[in-house]
Amino acid sequence: MKFKPQSLQNLRVLNTRPEPQQAKTAQAIELAGGTSIPMPLIQIRPLAPKPAMPELDTINHIIFISIHAVKYFFATYQNLAWPKQSHIYALGEGTKAELHKHHITNVQIPAIADSEHLLTLESLQQIQGKTCMIVKGIGGRTLIKNTLQARGGIVKELDVYERRAADINQAALLKLWHNDALDIILISSETALQNLLSHLDEAQKKWIAEKSFIVLSKRLKQACHKAGIKHVLIYQKDI
Repeated sequence: MKFKPQSLQNLRVLNTRPEPQQAKTAQAIELAGGTSIPMPLIQIRPLAPKPAMPELDTINHIIFISIHAVKYFFATYQNLAWPKQSHIYALGEGTKAELHKHHITNVQIPAIADSEHLLTLESLQQIQGKTCMIVKGIGGRTLIKNTLQARGGIVKELDVYERRAADINQAALLKLWHNDALDIILISSETALQNLLSHLDEAQKKWIAEKSFIVLSKRLKQACHKAGIKHVLIYQKDI
């Protein structure tokens, strides 16, 4: 089931996005009639530049996995000569918009913001001998890399940030539980989900499992169900 923003009227949403998405998501929640309750569950930190950064004019396909990938790539690697012939990809609309800030407009995105749909794009089918660079954070899924390699592509990965579990205000979380002051929880990654659950005892987990969760992918929906969460909606947009 897909989530529709207009259904937030008078609902209280636990906004777990990291900065800078925290403020942007809060605004979207409030414009839709809801109340945003801030509680970031992950931290995003930039990584030091790589000493052996590949020459961009040798890359045929450049894939940006997230808004953070774009932000920290251009913050870390400045004054680059951007290749005119490369195919550029973003996983969703938000990442595409971030690339537009850097005057990169020839960006391809999938119909649905996930790895599976990205890999269906026509220009990524016949890549035998072509060089592909995936700009991403440390860890994460390997589906894109593995699939492109299976198609004969030469794949380079460039990690520009790392995700870490954020410190949670335990007193604030317990107050939300005690007052039953939540309707919806927004979760954007498995790291965030596990961080939240790790701060709850069994009674609190049963309470939160009855709430509605909004997630960004089918894979994350499955992770929520595996954790015992019953009501999970998918918002299929890069936010």
